Amino acid sequence: MRRRRNAADEEIRKAWRALVAGGGDDLAAVEEYLGLLKRHEDPAAKESEKKREDRELDEARNRLRQNYFDSVRSHVESIMDDIRSGHLTDRDRLMDRVTEESYSSYWATYTAASQQALLASENADYGTDEGLVAVNEREGIPWGSLAAWAFYRDMLDELGNEIDLNDDSEWPTPENLERQRLEAEADEVGEEDVE
Repeated sequence: MRRRRNAADEEIRKAWRALVAGGGDDLAAVEEYLGLLKRHEDPAAKESEKKREDRELDEARNRLRQNYFDSVRSHVESIMDDIRSGHLTDRDRLMDRVTEESYSSYWATYTAASQQALLASENADYGTDEGLVAVNEREGIPWGSLAAWAFYRDMLDELGNEIDLNDDSEWPTPENLERQRLEAEADEVGEEDVE
């Protein structure tokens, strides 16, 4: 293998000297040199380079997803703070807030960020699947709208981990927490009476 590599290297050096000697103007010498380079490429080096590129691409995708979902969680935490403080108490206002935050987010405002959001989101097709965004060749791709609806769905998914989106009587608002505390106390008193 090593002897074959040395012969290939010598053949390439010879073609390079011929190319330089001709001043680089000899098209046949250029083609011969490039052909030799291509023919004698080290397959192991090519494979190693491809693996490195794939690894770097995976790392970039992971960083993008991390940044995107950090943003989703940040918006959700802000909404949860407003629910806990009693500023957001019903489902209609919640849905309005999620829609507003989706469309005003960084991810929906800038085209490049919108494209990145669609790469990162688990709900990239939500807008088109639900018929909320139409994509046609004549008008171009509405990246911002597609990203806004993906961000919207990702926020709802994350909120669904925190609260029951369909039952605002169970949300951790001050009123609901007080009601739940009183119900728990009443249950305890009722259990004591039974004993």
